Amino acid sequence: MKNYPSIDPLKQNQPAGEVVRLWVATSQAVPERGQLILAWHYLGKKNSVFVVRLEGICHAFLNRCVHMPFRLDC
Repeated sequence: MKNYPSIDPLKQNQPAGEVVRLWVATSQAVPERGQLILAWHYLGKKNSVFVVRLEGICHAFLNRCVHMPFRLDC
């Protein structure tokens, strides 16, 4: 099975909301106003992350709603 990147703010002593910067793909993998979906482990559970590029800057988000147990890219 493929090893997925993992981040656990509780184990890394990172304050909630702290910005974490990780390399996940080449710049060409995310076109302007496009997205890239990645498998990810977060807090010991399988999740996904989506990366979007807006005005040349890439932003990544955990692919789940904080209010309900749904993915954001559905």
